[in-house]
Amino acid sequence: MYGVTALLLAAAGLFASLSFDIRQRPFELGLRQALGATPRTIAANLLSNGLAPVVIGLVFGFPAAWVARRLFESYLFGVSPTPPAPYLAAGIVLLVTSALACVGPASRAARSSPLEVLRHL
Repeated sequence: MYGVTALLLAAAGLFASLSFDIRQRPFELGLRQALGATPRTIAANLLSNGLAPVVIGLVFGFPAAWVARRLFESYLFGVSPTPPAPYLAAGIVLLVTSALACVGPASRAARSSPLEVLRHL
């Protein structure tokens, strides 16, 4: 139960962080659209910006967890810490949840009208 709560809080934080980032640069996104960027490229750019910290965390976190499992092996009784399936499942769940958290702000920014944004300059 605590893990699900932590996952939802992390997703909400990523959603809020990406939404705040998009709200801080509406003129840049409007100018990109006015110069010919498609909504798909804008959404892909924002998704990559939102998922970059998650991927970096997974790349450095998995080897650290694999090394740290040896330290905590003496505390586990009757449970083997070596199967990679839980590590892989946790990474996939985290990546999918993060991608779902980033889709909303990215699609909202891709649908914005460049004319409305540039009119307020």
